[in-house]
Amino acid sequence: MADSLARLASALDTELTRNIPIEYLAERSIDHRDCTNMAIDETPTWMTPIWAFLTNGALLQDKVQARQIKARATRYTIINQKLYKYSLPLFLCVTPEKGLEAL
Repeated sequence: MADSLARLASALDTELTRNIPIEYLAERSIDHRDCTNMAIDETPTWMTPIWAFLTNGALLQDKVQARQIKARATRYTIINQKLYKYSLPLFLCVTPEKGLEAL
């Protein structure tokens, strides 16, 4: 249909018939499959406290660990909901599972 419309729009001949056939399908051309949504349980990783601090300022109760997270978080940034470590270029931080998958 798009080809027909493009041909009609670009035609210089005014004698061109202006009929565009349209075909309706009685049934689907692709089978419908049932989908299942599954919840993904995210286990805490070394990135979790840094992510929490950078997104909403949350720190751990332990003052020593909270200070360490604050210091480490200065070397990280979040871009498009992904954690990156400052470097030249930026390094994408991934979970251990994704790291093994990449190897």
